[in-house]
Amino acid sequence: MPVYEQTYRHYEGVYRPRTLIWTIIASRGIRRVWQTKWFKMVLFFCLAPFLIRAIQIYLSVNLELLQWMGFPAQQVEELLAIDDLFYLNFLQSQMFACFLITLIAGADLIASDRRTKALTLYLSKPITRLDYLFGKGAVALTYLYGVTLIPALLLMFLYAFFHEDWGYFWSQRTLFLRIVVYSHVLVLPMVLMILAVSSLSKSKVNSVVMFCVIYLIPLALCNILRETLDDPIITRFIPRDFWSLFCIQNIWAQLGNTVFNQDLPYEMHWMWYAAGMAVVWILCGWVLHRQIQAVEVVK
Repeated sequence: MPVYEQTYRHYEGVYRPRTLIWTIIASRGIRRVWQTKWFKMVLFFCLAPFLIRAIQIYLSVNLELLQWMGFPAQQVEELLAIDDLFYLNFLQSQMFACFLITLIAGADLIASDRRTKALTLYLSKPITRLDYLFGKGAVALTYLYGVTLIPALLLMFLYAFFHEDWGYFWSQRTLFLRIVVYSHVLVLPMVLMILAVSSLSKSKVNSVVMFCVIYLIPLALCNILRETLDDPIITRFIPRDFWSLFCIQNIWAQLGNTVFNQDLPYEMHWMWYAAGMAVVWILCGWVLHRQIQAVEVVK
């Protein structure tokens, strides 16, 4: 009987080097999150502080208009001051936005693969655990950059544009570095935490609940402990601000003011808070190391 001749055909797909395999996972995840219901509306809501800050920069160039409208000149200049504190306040105002974006973009990143048994399939290919984690983490990181680092740098661009001072970027290069450093202080722990939480469950709902508990409960407990244990006998051995080390929001506040060289909200040295941040990274890394396996042991 005749046999159909199968001639050799060149591969028509996109070739990616070995070090960029994780980008395949990341690109698919980014598109999937973008198509999530209500995500665009939430993202627009999270960018509302950016729009307000952009208007503030525009008004700082048109002080004459505000003065003509009857606003006191001195108070207007103080309110519209564009300095390091302006950018710090913007980034800190995005903490809740980071929380929302992390929940939507990251809660089901690993949980869905565990639910559909796709994790074993991923790791049976020439993909390492780091490739897999980089790809999944890049999904949440991309959208977190979209509400922290990128808007903050756009505010610098708008300031230079409205003032027609393109040397602003060079004269404020230290500010640029501070924005980059503090943005990573905000987003990297969020990415690690949501990946660790997502790897512990096969349900998106369970991942959302666990992340909310981890993010919100320590904040309430820290505030309660700081107030109830504010006794001279106790504070002689345990400083009142010691309890703030167990809350990620307090760690962000202390490190943010340190990076931007502002007055610190807590009396303890910022190195203690940096150590607390390192502990969060280590714990999340340990959880991911145990959960991301090529085989699943069923007890």
